[in-house]
Amino acid sequence: MRNKNGFTLVEVMVVVSLIVLLLAWGAPSYSKWKQKHDTEGQILGLYNNLQVARMTAYSRKTVTGIVWTGSGTSMSSYQVVRDESNPLEGTITDNGVDKNVLDGSLYPAGVSMSVSPDITVDPAQADTVVTFDGRGFQKDPAGAVTFSFATGNGAAIDCVVVSSTRIMTGKMNGATCTPQ
Repeated sequence: MRNKNGFTLVEVMVVVSLIVLLLAWGAPSYSKWKQKHDTEGQILGLYNNLQVARMTAYSRKTVTGIVWTGSGTSMSSYQVVRDESNPLEGTITDNGVDKNVLDGSLYPAGVSMSVSPDITVDPAQADTVVTFDGRGFQKDPAGAVTFSFATGNGAAIDCVVVSSTRIMTGKMNGATCTPQ
């Protein structure tokens, strides 16, 4: 009798083809899950940073908010900034004077939070800033500001609304952000 050690070529080919079929079946699902997860993660990150700005404004009794880069209704990156001018003039957009709130705590100095794809801002802001006063209230005279992703990828949370007294996450339903 012959001693059989190892696997035959046919057995190896069957196992490899089964692995390839499983990977081909799972790759599209992983791609959709990753896109959904990234959307939710970036919206929750923006929500958390807006809360940090609001609480910093309240605790330090100074104007704090987020300043973003982008054009019109598009935001590609942002910073959480507080008014550090002397005397306090109530704005957070004077370069070189105001301080990035996240410096030295969670992120290195001067860090900007990047978002991809760009987040849509509604209404289109004349200034690329949302600020909170020393009481923690949003200072924008236009009212509520909505940040959202334009992609319909099935994310449970894909927008943030900043009103004068609250910051809420939600799901875009047409042109409105429905709180979750």
